[in-house]
Parts: sequence; C-alpha cells; structure tokens
Amino acid sequence: MKRDRTGQVANADSRGVDPAKARGRAAHETTGRASAGPASVNAAATRDVDAAAGTRVHVVGIGGVGVAGLARLYLQQGVRVSGSDRIASPATDKLAADGATIHACHAATNLPDDCSRVVISAAVPEDNPEVVRARERGIPVEKFSEALGRVLDTREGIAIAGTHGKTTVSAWTTDLLRRAGRDVGYLVGGLPIGYEISADLGTDPAMVCEACEFDRSFLSMRPQIAVINNIEEDHLDYYADLDEIYAAFREFVAGIRPGGMLIAPTSVLDRLDLPEDLPVTRLGTGFAPTDRIRAEQLDCVEGTWVFTLWLGARNCGRVRLRIPGEHSVHNALSAAAVGLASGLEPARVIEGLGEFRGVGRRLERVGMYNGAVVLDDYAHHPTEVAATLAAAREAFPGRRLWALFQPHQYSRTRRFLDAFAASFGAADRVVISEIYRAREAIDPEVSGAVLTERIRDHGGEAEFVARVPDVLAYLRDRLEPGDVLLTMGAGDITGVSHGLVG
Repeated sequence: MKRDRTGQVANADSRGVDPAKARGRAAHETTGRASAGPASVNAAATRDVDAAAGTRVHVVGIGGVGVAGLARLYLQQGVRVSGSDRIASPATDKLAADGATIHACHAATNLPDDCSRVVISAAVPEDNPEVVRARERGIPVEKFSEALGRVLDTREGIAIAGTHGKTTVSAWTTDLLRRAGRDVGYLVGGLPIGYEISADLGTDPAMVCEACEFDRSFLSMRPQIAVINNIEEDHLDYYADLDEIYAAFREFVAGIRPGGMLIAPTSVLDRLDLPEDLPVTRLGTGFAPTDRIRAEQLDCVEGTWVFTLWLGARNCGRVRLRIPGEHSVHNALSAAAVGLASGLEPARVIEGLGEFRGVGRRLERVGMYNGAVVLDDYAHHPTEVAATLAAAREAFPGRRLWALFQPHQYSRTRRFLDAFAASFGAADRVVISEIYRAREAIDPEVSGAVLTERIRDHGGEAEFVARVPDVLAYLRDRLEPGDVLLTMGAGDITGVSHGLVG
C-alpha cells in the first residue's frame, strides 16, 4: 500500500485508519499460518504448542520476566509446567504457587521424564545440562521467541518493537484496550501498575506482546499489527551497525500478515524505505503537522505532560498523562495509534491514555528513605538514561537529584562510553557501580571506574562504588530529606532502591 512522505495512508476510511484491515485475520501467505477466530483461539493456542491439558513443558531460565510470562500462559491452558533458574525469585515463587514445579539450580535431573518440549530463554547456553539432556533424549528444544511466536500465530497479534519503550507501550496498549472492554491477551516485560500478573491469555482474539530485536528474536512473529516505537543503535554485541539493525527491522515488517498494519514514527517509516507493494497499511506518528497520528500543543504541567491528540484533520481532544517524561508522549502516540486502528472511538482513547499508571521499574516510585524520594528504572542505554533523568527533574523540580547507575554489559559500555558520560547532565550527584556482566566475558579495558572518570571529564560530580551492597551503605550515609534518588540499570541494581525503602 502506498504512503507518501507525510505518513498519510492510501485506502483509509474518513478517520484515516481502516479498522477492518487492522483487525483482519488473513493467513500469512508464505507460511500458511492462520489466525484463529474468537471461539477457537485458546484451543488453537493449546494445540499449537503441543500443550493439551496435562502435557508437560519444561522451561529453562524460567525466572526471566518474559519467559515467566510464557510459562503463565501455559499454566492457563492447563499445561503442566516445570522449570529452572539459577536462583529463586518473586517470579518463580508466584509460578510455583500457581502450580509450576520450580528448581533453583540447573541440573540434568531437573528434566521431567514425561517432558514433551523444552523452552529456553535467550540467556541459556547450549551446554546447559538440561538442554544437553533434552537433546540426548530427542525432546524438541526451542527458544522463548520461537515458542511465543507459535502462540501469537493463533491470535491477532499486536507486536510492539523498537529500541526503547517496548514494555511501556505493550502495557499501555493492553491497558487501553482492556479499559475499552476488550479482554485482550498480553505478555509484557514488566508488571503494569495495578495488575497482578505480567501475562494473561484473555478471551479476545487479539494478543499484545513485545517483539525484541536482540538475536533477531522478533523474526519469529507474524503479527496483524506491528508497532516500531523507534530504532537506534543497541545490541552491538550482536549487530554490526545501525544499517544491520534497520535491515533486521525490515525483515520483521515483511512478516506482518497481508492486510495488516505497521505503526511507526514517520521518520522511521521513511528510513525503512519499504517496498511500495508490501501489502501492509502504514500509519505514521509524530509531532509534525504532516504526521497522521500526532501530538500538538505540548505542555508540562506539574511534572506530567498534556497534549492535543490529532488523527489526520480530526482534533481528538486534550490528553493529560499520569506518568512523567516527554518521552511518554511518544509512547502514548504508539498506544493511541493501536487503539484507533483497532476501532476504538477517539474519546475512549483519550480517556484510556490518561488513566495508564505505568509499569514497574519504569520511573517507579518505590517509596521514601530518610525523607528522600526513591525511584527505580530499567534504563540501560544513554538515550534512556537522559530521558529518565529529564523526566525525574520535571517531576521533582528544585530537588537534589541523585543518579545511581549500574552499566549493563561491557560491550554496550565500551561502545557508548562518551554518550553515557554525557547523559547524566540533569543529575546533581552520580554514583556508578561496577558493570553488570551478561552474555559476555569481562573486558579489562572498560569498567565502572572508567565510566566514572569520563563523567567527571564531562563536568559531572560522580563517584564509583563497585559493589551493590557497598552502594547501599554509601547512600544511607548521604541521602538527605528532600533529595530524590533514581536507580537505573538492567541488572540487580534495583535491589538498592528496595533495600533503602525496606
């Protein structure tokens, strides 16, 4: 379907969106996969994963938030679930309480005798003893992304991709649709505030989930609606450069079901340079008058953002967000676009956008310590660090702002060293812990201490405290009433915020 450079869509109805096409259930022509109707969707999902009630699926790395969510979907289908991880956690405890068999270690003996399938997280190596034993026994082993893709094949998938904001937009889209009366399924990489679980099958044909670009995981998905929230350099331990990242996203877009829809900022649509004959409607978002779904008249009022939502030439009304940060307006546009494309009335979208309360570990207010506000966030990329600090500064003007950051991965820290150093400008005090290692060997040439020195070179007031327990003691001695502490990172630094609050 043809799109001009303004993001306008051909063959759309008077509102600028073709809801029938957005909700269509066309089979994916290249694979023969079909989307199930409302009455058959859950039964189809069960058959698809060889998971008739009573069958056994074993999940290695079950403590990860996404993998734990998939395990919950299995449990809801009547599947017997077992799994393992290095340590027990609240996620594994909850699964155990709901009927899963959990092992807080990795051992070949964890694999049940009656296991029919093994699912592994992206962090699990091939020499894991349970994976080795499964292959010896001829039991199928598949990655989390492949297993999730097979579940999504049975639904009208809404896949949320992008370098930043996947979890927030997935949760926001789910919340928006559910508040409008649609019991959509979802699997979110965090716990939406006000929800008890991060994944649920639902009863609606649609299902919302994140589509991660690492390891090209999102290529396992064939969604009906795909959102690309943004594209930026990241995961350079896997991708060579930004061009290769864009190439992977083009492959992802090629997997959208014919008659489906792609939602993305108009600037991203332009750079993707997609084939004109791709049978997918394209819907551009942004802040320019030419963007089809856009935000105008932005104002920051008492730490949160207010804007006017437009759909083409239609003024949908004023939105006041409950969550802080100008980047939240961008995320809101992605969620709004899905809602409008799914046939929600603009008034419903306006109301739903303003009711969303956020997601755990996304500028989450953990509590108070010695009169200081304690916040926690998953930010682990320079763009995310800068945006999160800016949001905290807007929400708490005039306060002394502490930033505690745990770098995540040696390769990311090395590649973005100067960008990280420049991203702490909104903070009054910066504390850096040692790099959290994941998926790679220690790089002796880069460290938390190196990053700390680089921040000082950029004019920041920074201290290096290597160990997380020592960070806790350091802050207990220095936080004062009226301060704001923001802990950031994708590793175990969240323990500091909870340790302070108790």
